[in-house]
Amino acid sequence: MEWTMDQEYRDQEVVGWIRESMRDNPRLSSEAVQVTVLRGVVTLRGAVQSYRRKLLAQEIAASTEGCLDV
Repeated sequence: MEWTMDQEYRDQEVVGWIRESMRDNPRLSSEAVQVTVLRGVVTLRGAVQSYRRKLLAQEIAASTEGCLDV
């Protein structure tokens, strides 16, 4: 499958939506989580204060439109 600029743009939109959702969540707003998306697959990197917050970050990413996998 050939990669297009439209798909790359879409990945960047997904990154923005995930970051916005994390910023809006009081339990994650102060956490340093790096978000990258490649062809709909989300990668989260960074440290959070608890396992629950890790699961919350994964849940937010997975529930975001355009996310195919985390």
